[in-house]
Amino acid sequence: MSDDRGPALGLILAGGQGARMRPLGAKPFVELGGRPMVAHVLERLAPGLDHVLVSGLPGPEWDWTGCEVVPDRGAAFGGPLVGIASALAVLRARLGSQPFRLVTAPADAPFLPHDLAEQLLRAGGERAAVATYGGSWVPTCALWHPNDLALPDAVAGRSIRSVLEALDAVPVEFPVKREAPGGDPFLNINTPAELALVRLALEDARRSDGSRK
Repeated sequence: MSDDRGPALGLILAGGQGARMRPLGAKPFVELGGRPMVAHVLERLAPGLDHVLVSGLPGPEWDWTGCEVVPDRGAAFGGPLVGIASALAVLRARLGSQPFRLVTAPADAPFLPHDLAEQLLRAGGERAAVATYGGSWVPTCALWHPNDLALPDAVAGRSIRSVLEALDAVPVEFPVKREAPGGDPFLNINTPAELALVRLALEDARRSDGSRK
C-alpha cells in the first residue's frame, strides 16, 4: 500500500528462542489447523502491505513464505525491540531517504485481525501506533517509522512499550474476534498446553459450525 509516505511493510517477530514450546519444535512452525502457526500470522498481517519480512534466524525453513529474514544485529535473541530496530536499520540503509512504514506482529498470535495493518496505518499517520484490546496495549503489534528507533545496540534491554510510550503512540482498539478462544484476537500461544487448548477450541468451533449447517 505505497503512497506518498513510501512503502508499507510488515515484520513478523520470530526471533525468540521459544523454549517453552521447544519439545514440539520451533514455535513458528508448530502445526495449527493443518498449517504452521506462522502461516496464520502471515495471512492476517499481509493485507494492505507491500511486502512482509521476518525477524529471526535465516534458514531454508522460511523459503515457502517468500519473506526476507532479517537477523538481529549484535547478539542473537536480543528481544523483539532489537529485532524491530535491526529491521528498521536494514530498511533505512536500503531505502536511503525514502520514507516507509513498518507494521509488526508476533509469530505466535494466529488469530490476528485481518485488518491489523490497515487500521494501524490509517490511525498512525506520521506517528507510531499500537494495537489495543479491551483497553490494554499489545506492544508487539504496532506501526513504526524509519527514525522511531535508534540502532539495535542502543535499545537492548528496553521494552517495546516504554519506547512506544515515549513516542506517544496512537492506541488503536480492536474488537472481540469470535473465532479466537476467549475472543482475544491477540492471543499468544507459548506452551504445548496452550496449544492443545487452542486446538481443542478450534475443533469444538468446527463441530459447532457443522451442526448449524
